[in-house]
Amino acid sequence: MDPNKVKITVKSYPNLAGVNNPEPFTDTNNNGIYDKGEPYTEVNGNGIWDVDQGVTGSFGTAGQVVEYDISYVWDTVFPMVGRPL
Repeated sequence: MDPNKVKITVKSYPNLAGVNNPEPFTDTNNNGIYDKGEPYTEVNGNGIWDVDQGVTGSFGTAGQVVEYDISYVWDTVFPMVGRPL
């Protein structure tokens, strides 16, 4: 394995309920989506409403949930299935 091809990203959440969920907001016009200007609960501290409340690049603090995403670009020696030779 080539360590230069490994990409690791981390994201912390306040709790399990926050994983991959938007910051809570009050849907004042009842259209089911966040619209600019609607009140919301700032969870990740960046000052804007986010579709994901995680903090990218943070390993979190005690009691928080941390998501690790590890990817590797893998070179294959096999041709793609169905590809003409």
